[in-house]
Amino acid sequence: MAEYITGSRLAEAEGIDALQRGGRSDTGSPVEPHPDRQATRTVGFLVPRRWLTAETIDVDGMGAEIEEIVRTKGLIAYDGQVITSLRRVGPWEEWFEPSSIDTPREIPERLHWGDEQRAFFGVEQPYQMADDESPFTDSWISAENADPYLTPGELIAGVIHGARERCYFTCSCHYADVVYTTRHRLVCMSCGATHVVLREPVLTTFRQTIAPEEWDELFGSEGSRHHEPLDLAIVDVQDIESAAPFVWSTDQWGEAHHLYVLCARSTPEEFQRAVRGTELDASLFLEDGWELVPEPPAPAFQVMDNSVDVGMMDSAGHALAADASAYLAAYVQPQRLIDAVKELFQSIELLLKVRLEASNPMGLRDQPNNPTVLTRLEAIGIVLSPDEASTVVQLRKLRNSLQHSSARFNHRAVLGLCRSALIAIDRFVVDELNTWAGDVIPSDDWHKLLTIEEIRTRGIKVADTRLARYRHDPDASITACPRCTHEAMLRPHPDKGASCLVCGHVPVVKD
Repeated sequence: MAEYITGSRLAEAEGIDALQRGGRSDTGSPVEPHPDRQATRTVGFLVPRRWLTAETIDVDGMGAEIEEIVRTKGLIAYDGQVITSLRRVGPWEEWFEPSSIDTPREIPERLHWGDEQRAFFGVEQPYQMADDESPFTDSWISAENADPYLTPGELIAGVIHGARERCYFTCSCHYADVVYTTRHRLVCMSCGATHVVLREPVLTTFRQTIAPEEWDELFGSEGSRHHEPLDLAIVDVQDIESAAPFVWSTDQWGEAHHLYVLCARSTPEEFQRAVRGTELDASLFLEDGWELVPEPPAPAFQVMDNSVDVGMMDSAGHALAADASAYLAAYVQPQRLIDAVKELFQSIELLLKVRLEASNPMGLRDQPNNPTVLTRLEAIGIVLSPDEASTVVQLRKLRNSLQHSSARFNHRAVLGLCRSALIAIDRFVVDELNTWAGDVIPSDDWHKLLTIEEIRTRGIKVADTRLARYRHDPDASITACPRCTHEAMLRPHPDKGASCLVCGHVPVVKD
């Protein structure tokens, strides 16, 4: 076992001693020698007053008591998790709150434990905090437990998803990894928490099942089997709701269901008000210097039919972001012009089709080529300027050469052609589609494109239009952007993060 420092000591926050004390204690039964790290989870316990002194937690005494309770009768934790096995993989972690030592903490009410609960969990009468004679405090001890997420022979038969309401069901651990098992219960495969034990099955037959040890390989960020086809069932949240009352439910179900209802059944305005100033508001984390880390999509997304649904506007935006990056890189990497030309023409072609279809839903019925689309747009009064039309023609010819044969071209000339195409796209999407290229091009690339006068001028106008709704809002503040210097750094509310509506810059605390 790795070495660690035992004992309690003051915690620090930015170099300042806090009132709490934290530490580790190597006490109780030996730790699990070779645990399956994919199936460990943290179990935590509030400390009763009897195990505290003014100076410390008696971790030896409390740890021994918990181990005895779990071994002889089982234990219901503060969040409703039923613990029938405790196989530590490391020391006890302690968190001592001396300032609240004599302030009793509110604890969960006693939960009903009858024949159904006994039959499912296999324990006669587990310990509950409500039965303890001692008041509880705000101090904690916790440990990593190697108890498997699923019981022997229990398999994963489906994933929980709000298919009808098009909303993911996310555990309180922040992952949408809640599954339906062959024992008709809901378990999070990210943190191991039980959510619900069903009284009446929602799935009566299982199309496919997978073993818990396969989960990370099939769905985890380091898994190597993401390509394998799966036929797991998608179990709708509404069907779980309809199956209530349950044999058992936990705080994890309550918290996850509350979040689901907020996301799936509230208006955008209600949702924004509810998450403002909370950990659900990503703008706060971005302003603190956090960065988005790509991860595999939710399991429900991976297994449901037609999960990737891309419209022409989506494809155009994706191509535009890619061609902006390629164009900027091509100044020092000429070969990137190959990507820039292809992506720019694809973006233009799709945007023109989107505009034609908006005016004439039957305008694309015969899958017209680009010149035909331009002719049909002209017939309804949507006309490109001579310079824009020339740019499209040149770009199309070069794209065809690159795609169907070989091509030779001048580096500077094609850079200029791509620049003209970006200016044309920027104008077209604002004037004809009421949208903006700055919304889909990554912030750093967009900031560089703002050196193009036509794009910068139009960007400032778009930002001014969007800022108008906030100028008389007492909760909003508008300041100068430290990157582009424009008065466009918007903080829509004191509890929300800020960003520049011109260049997309998100200031971090050090700014």
